[in-house]
Amino acid sequence: MQEKKFFNLKNNYNEVNDKLYGLTNDFKKEKTNLELEMKSALQKGDAEIILLKNKLENERKMFKEEKEEIINSHKIEIENLEKKIKNSFAKKDEIILKLQQENQTKQITIEKYEEMLNRKRKEMYGK
Repeated sequence: MQEKKFFNLKNNYNEVNDKLYGLTNDFKKEKTNLELEMKSALQKGDAEIILLKNKLENERKMFKEEKEEIINSHKIEIENLEKKIKNSFAKKDEIILKLQQENQTKQITIEKYEEMLNRKRKEMYGK
């Protein structure tokens, strides 16, 4: 009877040991699969991060180039406007000078006519 008990215990032990071995193997396989999935997911995530960083850097470069183009365009526009304004002021100054000269010439002419008129009056009226 003890042998039978011993045999049953040994069988039970072997069954438990086999189940434990099977569970251990299943656990190791599951662990390995999970590690592979996690490693794959991390690699995929890293690749996406690299792509996003590159995309961001390209966007920054494009933005910087566009900004510089706009700034340069505005500088050119401002320079052109400054030239136009300077030319307008120069023309205005020329016109003012010309008008002043004409005014001075006309004033001299008026003074000469007044002198001539005064002489004629004196000649005619004796005054």
